[in-house]
Amino acid sequence: MVWPPQMRAELEAKYGEPWPFPDDLCGECWTKWVRSPEGKKQLDPLLRSMDERWRRDLERWKQNARSAALRVLDVADTILEKFR
Repeated sequence: MVWPPQMRAELEAKYGEPWPFPDDLCGECWTKWVRSPEGKKQLDPLLRSMDERWRRDLERWKQNARSAALRVLDVADTILEKFR
């Protein structure tokens, strides 16, 4: 399976890890490689890096959602104070 150079470069830049996949594997061999101890060992740093990035993104999204909820509550308080 041949991976496009642009895809490789984007992945390496995004996650800061080298490209772990061999270029000379067919689809069936690739599946076997991923499940092999060697494949798991080579994939582990990339998967950890992806997981860390996803966790940071999730935390940022949660903070943005909390902030938006607080802004909505502030608007609701302002509206309610006008009716008091």
